[in-house]
Amino acid sequence: MRQIELPNSGKRTSQLGFGCAYLTPDTRRLLDVAHDAGIRHFDVGRSYNRGRAEDVVGRFLANRGEDVTVTSKYGILPDAGPLYLRAARKLLGPLVRRLRRGGAISQAAAAPPPMRRAAFTADEARASLETSLRLLRRDRLDLFLMHEATPDELQDEGLLAFLQGSVASGLIGAFGVGGPSARKAALLQQAPGFCQVLQFDWTPLDPRAPDVPFSARYRVFNRTNDRVRAALDDAAIVRTWSDRIDHDLARPGEAQRLLLKVALETRPHDLILVSSTNPDHILANVETAEDSRLARPALALAKLFETVTTGSTA
Repeated sequence: MRQIELPNSGKRTSQLGFGCAYLTPDTRRLLDVAHDAGIRHFDVGRSYNRGRAEDVVGRFLANRGEDVTVTSKYGILPDAGPLYLRAARKLLGPLVRRLRRGGAISQAAAAPPPMRRAAFTADEARASLETSLRLLRRDRLDLFLMHEATPDELQDEGLLAFLQGSVASGLIGAFGVGGPSARKAALLQQAPGFCQVLQFDWTPLDPRAPDVPFSARYRVFNRTNDRVRAALDDAAIVRTWSDRIDHDLARPGEAQRLLLKVALETRPHDLILVSSTNPDHILANVETAEDSRLARPALALAKLFETVTTGSTA
């Protein structure tokens, strides 16, 4: 699998990363599947699985070497609630999970604690980073992102100084912002000091936007363009396109597979993140990343997508 270089540290990791947003204690084995297949970067956040995912990832990382890299995020935090509720959840958690799996109680009744929005200050960021390092069983994070931060929230010079100091001291490799792509331009204009790294939703069908020193991209499978969606649902167009790129697009999931390959080939220095709760899908994504034969039809398909976005499917 292609390796990329992370900012500042020069550390290398797999271009394909695994997103841990849907990770639970019961699906911990997905991390092993991804690692055994060759994925070396894992993306998590304080808020993932209502604050539980970092501990799951940490248990996995405890048995892995320094070749594994990790991103975590600060800005959306689990609301732990009163001490007595936290103690009760810890004691009753295994029983609740068994009852939920058996259908004895509903998902709503077993819902984890609510989330809360953080203040983007040095003190809160420091506390969150310390918690992430403890849960992840690491002495440094490769990437530390401000989760869903708006430009207005990133005006605290103390926060920026803390992040820069954390890089200098080796607590983090680099920092940046993770969130919707719609905020990218405003972040670059209004809070450029925080934009060493930007992580955002992106598909190869999106218009080209200003580059940043380092990007991580997710949701690359989304077919957000209505004309592209209509074209891929039209059997005649699919047949024509399959002939043009010499690749069978009628196979289920093949267009999405080639979209992933387009992302990997056109952004060779960026992290491309994928998430799944299905081990077979993880293995299929790795297979796509490693299959050099897919590069030519993928790039040819990307050109056909361009014709659709301008209004022609001929």
